[in-house]
Amino acid sequence: MVDFRYHLVSLVSVFLALALGIILGAGPLQNSIGNALQDQVTELRTSREQLRSDLDQMTQERDGVDAALEIAGGQLIPGTLEGRRIGLVLLPQVNASDVENARGRIEKAGGSIAAQIQLEEGFVLGDNASYRNALASQMAEHIEGVDEGSDPITVLATALSTIARGPSADPNIQSLAGYFTVNDEGHALATFNQSSEQGVDAVLIVVPTGLVDTASESETLSAEEKEKVQAQQEEQKAAHAIWQTFYTTFAKGGPTVALGQASEGSLLTDLRSTNAGSTVDSPGTAAGGYNTVFALASAITGNNVSLGSGPGASAPFGTRVDAGNHD
Repeated sequence: MVDFRYHLVSLVSVFLALALGIILGAGPLQNSIGNALQDQVTELRTSREQLRSDLDQMTQERDGVDAALEIAGGQLIPGTLEGRRIGLVLLPQVNASDVENARGRIEKAGGSIAAQIQLEEGFVLGDNASYRNALASQMAEHIEGVDEGSDPITVLATALSTIARGPSADPNIQSLAGYFTVNDEGHALATFNQSSEQGVDAVLIVVPTGLVDTASESETLSAEEKEKVQAQQEEQKAAHAIWQTFYTTFAKGGPTVALGQASEGSLLTDLRSTNAGSTVDSPGTAAGGYNTVFALASAITGNNVSLGSGPGASAPFGTRVDAGNHD
């Protein structure tokens, strides 16, 4: 049993330490502690003001660059696509403002959107694989340029490239389009929002800028959450593989440009790795809009380029190429 005097000594020590702290805090240390805290507050306030000033300056510089690009681009692109008809192919979940930005620049360059195809989620959904395979099998014999034994995505992409590039009055084009428009509910692969009466000179494929967020701290996830993240990663990987085949098939069919956001693991970056067709990143920006025109003009004249500031880009800003049909 511990002696009572031991407890008494401990209690006295605690109260002495507390009293000493109060005396020092209210006396000799009061000013130094207060001054230190005040200095920290002043430093934080100065740092905040500096960051705000830096942000304002960066915003002004960015606005200045955009204004300069608008002036430069506005002087460079007129006439570069004069009389050229462009086909739009929109992948699922594309940003509507990105599409309108590209459309506006194409029209400013003298071109026009002559055809538009909207692809549906069913084109890449794993649950839709059997339907895609069956549809491709039915279509294969009616598509020129499809080798025997071609995989279903190549067959479907070849059919869509033929539809996008050809005149809508062509009986073969109408027949191919019919395969995509007559389908069971839940199996839709494409919607034809606009068809060209004369065919198109180039195709612009707009890809979604968003990605499935599969990056998570694995140590904080439960087994069920880890399984879900892994499934998302596998689904995204499979979808990217399908779009890569789709893109390379279109590029073989004629001038093709892909527009999207380039970052590590993004779809556009994966498309760039195929070295097929042309690519443009930074959609929705002034640079992205004008680069889209430059890339289309280059593709029409037989040269592929990769423009923008993201991974895989060969130049931040394109050069004027006159691809206008001046006949």
